[in-house]
Amino acid sequence: MRIFLKLMACWALFAPLKAQTPVLGTPQQAGEKPEHLVLAYPPLREADVFWEKRIWRDIDLTVVENRHFAQWESPFFQLVLDGLANGQLVGYRADDFAEPVPTEEMRGKIRRLDTLLLADENAPGGVCTDIVDRSVTARDVMRFRVQEIWFFDKQRSRFQVRVIGIAPLALKRDNLGEPYWEYPLCWIHYPDSRLFFAQHAAPLDPRSRVRVSWEALFEAHYFFGPITKLSNVWDASLEQLFEEEDARMMSERIQENLFNFEHDLWIYQK
Repeated sequence: MRIFLKLMACWALFAPLKAQTPVLGTPQQAGEKPEHLVLAYPPLREADVFWEKRIWRDIDLTVVENRHFAQWESPFFQLVLDGLANGQLVGYRADDFAEPVPTEEMRGKIRRLDTLLLADENAPGGVCTDIVDRSVTARDVMRFRVQEIWFFDKQRSRFQVRVIGIAPLALKRDNLGEPYWEYPLCWIHYPDSRLFFAQHAAPLDPRSRVRVSWEALFEAHYFFGPITKLSNVWDASLEQLFEEEDARMMSERIQENLFNFEHDLWIYQK
């Protein structure tokens, strides 16, 4: 009887802890352990946001700091491509995330075949047709655009940064296959897509036994990219407001001001 009471006491002690364990992900079978955990962001009231800035930065995949985005065995763009084509990710037309792109339309933007008319003296009418594959591939995406929000939560006295959106920048090519224009393929609302990215591991160090998900990578801001835009009344990028060299210097100045803001805030309060 004494052993039974001890077992009941242990169950009562640890059962609430088990019930409070946050497990978010795809439906798990009984007895299965979820591969990744995604914790919801703590509630944030608008009145608690003392200060905020919204910025955009471009992640160049050719830079060595971002090499994990372009690993040949598991490129990040292929993961995004499959998610958009399968409907697991929702693409939006603009970075305000107001109008989603239907899945069928998104598939047409990703996998597209164009018919070209070519001059051919041997063909009837002197014209022949040629089918050209215009599908977007990993070689057409060399950069990603990321939208972030930097803010100070006075309720928790914390200076935080969160990723809001991710956009693959695709290259538009001419009939000869030469790139001449770069455009956002779509915008992905990151807070709604964290669960999807948490289920896929990022190729960081193949020798390590620790598996890091893409969601954890973005939460840790493990990427490098210069700031290309700061929220302003004209909704213009730095390249539109300044010359090339001035835009680069302004980008570095904005980044430095963001890093120094919290330090200066506490000094001012003292």
